[in-house]
Amino acid sequence: MVHYKKCSYKGCSWSAWQPSGTSGTDQKPFCIFHSPLIDMKEKVFKEAWEAFLNNSSAGSKTIESLECAGFIFPGQVNLSSLDVSGKADFSNALFVRDASFENIRFAQADFTGVRFAGDALFNKAFFIWFAKFDHAGFSGKASFVKSQFLLPPMFSHAHFTGQANFRKTHFTSARFDHACFLDDVDFSRAVFIDEADFRCVHFNGKALFTKTRFHTEAVFDDARFSGFGYFSDMNFSGRSISFGHRAPGIAANRSKTARFLFSPYYSLARTWNTIQRWRLRYKSYPV
Repeated sequence: MVHYKKCSYKGCSWSAWQPSGTSGTDQKPFCIFHSPLIDMKEKVFKEAWEAFLNNSSAGSKTIESLECAGFIFPGQVNLSSLDVSGKADFSNALFVRDASFENIRFAQADFTGVRFAGDALFNKAFFIWFAKFDHAGFSGKASFVKSQFLLPPMFSHAHFTGQANFRKTHFTSARFDHACFLDDVDFSRAVFIDEADFRCVHFNGKALFTKTRFHTEAVFDDARFSGFGYFSDMNFSGRSISFGHRAPGIAANRSKTARFLFSPYYSLARTWNTIQRWRLRYKSYPV
């Protein structure tokens, strides 16, 4: 193994890595963490990653910070039950296989632009401050069951190819605007203390909001339901809930009556059986 130069990834100060037997003259140099040579670096990466965690450790289960922007993880990653007291930066990282963050405690978590090629498990994770998943890509299962977000998480423009599970997750408010769920997504029994923003979301599979609790406002304007939307037994105590396209001049509804402003993408016929089961009154406004 030959070490030379510095890593070409912006802001990285690690020494470049190149597997033995290769010249490296035909490509930019990268460190072991940013190297795109996934198959060649897998065995070496494991040892380097363990050393990286040891250097970041402040105790047996406490990590001071994780500066992992742009890292390419060739094997499975298990960070379950850790306490990250500083910032965890996984922005633009790539997880080639499954990644487990179950029971982890994040002070600050940045997963902007991250790509999960395998399953991403965040069950019972605890996010104290910001949690950014904007433009994140989830190719396998994405599971946030019973997770807690003390500040609004951002999933704007996130893309979920596999099943997504937010069952019993606790949100203050949340932004899922322009997200895309190609498979089923489950928000059953989830709690939204403040605004739930689902504007322009594409629900391609089943969208489950059974017994979901909205305490203030839920916005589904211009959301596209290609499959079935289940909102049965929903607990709504907030100001308003809206679906579809908001026409100019229509004032926001501040009563506890649900608003329905149907967009061309929303199929009333396909969801009529579940709408009739809602414990909510509803009105239709002209578009």
